[in-house]
Amino acid sequence: MLMGAPAGNCCTNPGKSGEVGWEHAIPRGGLTAAARTGARERELERERERERERGHCGRGTLARTMPPKPMPHRHVDSANSSPLANSPFMVGVSGHRDLDTADLPRLREAVTAFVRQLKEHLPDTELRLIVGMAEGADLLVAETALALGVSVEAVLPMPLQHYAADFNGGTFACLQELLRHPNVRCVELTAMAEGSEAKTPLSPAQRDAMYANLTDALIRRSSLLLALWDGEVSRLPGGTADTVLRYLGIRTPEHPGPAALELVDAHEEADVAERLVYWTPTARASAGGVTDLRPPCFLWGTGDSPLQVQHAMPAILRHQLAELNSYNREFQHLSSAGRVACRKHGSRRSTGAPLRAVGIQYTRCSS
Repeated sequence: MLMGAPAGNCCTNPGKSGEVGWEHAIPRGGLTAAARTGARERELERERERERERGHCGRGTLARTMPPKPMPHRHVDSANSSPLANSPFMVGVSGHRDLDTADLPRLREAVTAFVRQLKEHLPDTELRLIVGMAEGADLLVAETALALGVSVEAVLPMPLQHYAADFNGGTFACLQELLRHPNVRCVELTAMAEGSEAKTPLSPAQRDAMYANLTDALIRRSSLLLALWDGEVSRLPGGTADTVLRYLGIRTPEHPGPAALELVDAHEEADVAERLVYWTPTARASAGGVTDLRPPCFLWGTGDSPLQVQHAMPAILRHQLAELNSYNREFQHLSSAGRVACRKHGSRRSTGAPLRAVGIQYTRCSS
C-alpha cells in the first residue's frame, strides 16, 4: 500500500456505493469508438496542457486543479524530440465502499493481475485509471495502480470540502495523501446547485445527483470498466450496480433493466459487444448472504439478454489493444524523427502528412 496507509484503512469503511467517472468533451462510445479516436485524444491532451498552463485541470468552471502537482508537460523541441501526446487507454473504476476486510488481499491480487495484463498488451501506450477516490474499492484500486506505475485521474464528484463528509478521519487523510502523489491528477466536478454556497451542506438528494453525474461522465469517458462488484442488482443512483448496468447498456433512463441477472458462459468465438466490464466479484462487509466469488471475468450483454461471461480476454479486445499500441508506437517513431507538430521558441511547425496517413490506416484497421 502506498503512502504508509495502514492496510484496510482506506478500503473497508461502509457507506454509500457512489462511484467514479469524469466529465469530458468527447464521448467514447465503447471500445470500437475508442480505437478510432487517436487524433482526437492527442488534441484533448493538448487542450489539457493549455488548461494546466492557465492553472486549471479540467473544463471551464466545472473543474479546478487540486493541491497535487500537475502532470509534466510533453512537447517536442529541437533539442529533445518526444511525443506531444500518447493516445492513452482509459479504464474507469467502480466498486463498493464496504469491502470485507478478509477479502482485501484477494482483491489487490486481482487488480494487480488485471493492470499487468493490460500493460503487457500496451507496451507503447499510456494506461490511465479514472477513479472517484471513494472509500473502499476506489482507494484500493488507486493505491494498487500507483504501486505499478500507472497514472490515476482522481475525479471527485463534488468539492473536496463536501466530499470529506463521506469519509472518516483516517480514510480522508489517506485520500489527501494520494492526491499529492505525482502520478495523480485531480479534478473536481463542481456542478453545484444554482444559488448554493460551497460552505452550505449538501442535501442527500444533491449528493445522489452528483454521484449519478459522476457515473454519466465515467460511462462517456472509459474504454473499459473495472468493477469490484458483488453481482447484485441495485437501484441506487451512481452505485456500483447502476454503473455496471448502465455502462453495458442494460439499464437506461427508459428501461431500468432486470431485477435479477442471469449469467451464461460465452464461447471464445462468441460475438462480443463493444462495451466490456472486467468484473472482480467482491465480498461486502454488509452482505447478509453468500457472495458469488467466482474468478474475475469479462462481462458483456445488451437489453434483457443474459450477461455473457468469459474469463480469458476476448479476442476483439486483444485486437483493439494491439491496434492502439501500434498506432502509438508509429506516432512515437514519427515524433522522434521530427515529422509531427513541434514547438520551437514559442512557435509551432508541423509536417502532418505522415501522421494523417497513419491515422487513416489506423481507422481502416479498426473498421
